[in-house]
Amino acid sequence: MENSFCLNQDARSNAHRCASCPVQSEVTRIMRILGLPLFLVMASIVGGGGHPNTGVDLEPPRDGLGYLPRDGATVSVNPPPLLWVPVPGVKGYDVEIHMVGVGTSETTPTQMAKGDVRTPDPVRAVTSHSPYCLHILDQPLPPGRFAWRYRVRWTDDGTSVSVWSRERRFEVPTTATIFPRPARETVRARIPSNHPRMFLRPEDLSRLRASRTRFPHAWAKMLEQADKVLTAPLMEEPRPWTGGKWNAEEWLKYYGQIVEAARCTETLAFAYLLTGSRQYGEAAKRWLIQFASWDPHGTTSLKVNDEQTMHIMFSGARAYSWIYDLLTDEERGRVRRMLAERAADAYRHLHEGPTPFEQCPYDSHNGRLWHFLGETALALYGEVPEAEKWLDYALTIFWGWYPIWGDEDGGWAEGRHYYTSYNEYALTWLQHARAVLQLPVERKPFYAHAADFPLYVGPPGAVMSGY
Repeated sequence: MENSFCLNQDARSNAHRCASCPVQSEVTRIMRILGLPLFLVMASIVGGGGHPNTGVDLEPPRDGLGYLPRDGATVSVNPPPLLWVPVPGVKGYDVEIHMVGVGTSETTPTQMAKGDVRTPDPVRAVTSHSPYCLHILDQPLPPGRFAWRYRVRWTDDGTSVSVWSRERRFEVPTTATIFPRPARETVRARIPSNHPRMFLRPEDLSRLRASRTRFPHAWAKMLEQADKVLTAPLMEEPRPWTGGKWNAEEWLKYYGQIVEAARCTETLAFAYLLTGSRQYGEAAKRWLIQFASWDPHGTTSLKVNDEQTMHIMFSGARAYSWIYDLLTDEERGRVRRMLAERAADAYRHLHEGPTPFEQCPYDSHNGRLWHFLGETALALYGEVPEAEKWLDYALTIFWGWYPIWGDEDGGWAEGRHYYTSYNEYALTWLQHARAVLQLPVERKPFYAHAADFPLYVGPPGAVMSGY
């Protein structure tokens, strides 16, 4: 009977092979009526302790990355990110790694606490739980050859699981860059309990304020910019698209407005943080409250206009943290709810859709959205329960295959313009991770060569460079 449910990479072949099974035949009929993938129908009706082979070793989607590392690969980062094809609606995955020739959990189990991995020596078997189809260890592996596999969790407690996937192998050379992701406990311990916690920690504030005497021109320029926008009119909530359809003219108009609104909000809030002058803080507060008055599921939602919600997320999160002491409890609650609604929408869009970003990363705007989600989570950490999950997701993406448009040679497949803008946005995330979370993000191999790319596509003295 087990073979009847062995719906591995070729569901149609298995369905044909098991047509004599009455349950299988009925499932096939239901699948055809509803137009559903066979493995999902099976997952909904098969009970007991597992769903043999259901959901493992699936065919990668056309726009997906498939399985990483490639079977037999020699990796350049230690530990390498592990990636597999996701199954919608599951409760997570178990991942196991062992050194080739040493053993697996069937012979020498080493069960770790949820979300926590400590690599033993020698590596017999390390099993951990992952909420995503992308998993990175928080400890490096010793040089050698390794095998890994995964299985699907159908229940939160892990009492109902699939069989293990087939093993895939990789080799860790002595030359691999050591870059383990931070343990969740480490991240939790390093986040300040109070504000500010965007770009800097509370203990850094006095040193930053003291820099006024060392950098008077920079301070003067910053305050000049703040004075210019001190009485700027608030942006009105965008109206629906004319005729109910997106059009370039209105999109461009609202894009210009939200970019300026985000700049006003950040500039005023930062001026307050540095000077303590209430005029800047009150002006920044007006922008925050204005953003909070808009419908997060309306014309500035991710679905309707993602540029609007992304700018609101990152500028709102920074301003919230920088003028935190100036906000009343009621105002903090309003801003928190606004940011949390938008962050939850972003997380659903990235992770819970039919093509999770961790497997299908080629949507350009999602290449910014994930770290805006991380920034918002950092501002709300400890105040909104879901913020820990959102931050963990952002860290998973960064320590995984990011950036998808560039590899360790530092290139950028989208060209010079997108290289410049996307890395400029990403620098804010790097600053948060480095200064606030105290994580060595600069060790990611991509950044060792990222500065080479503009020299190749736009060398000094060049008449023009590519887009």
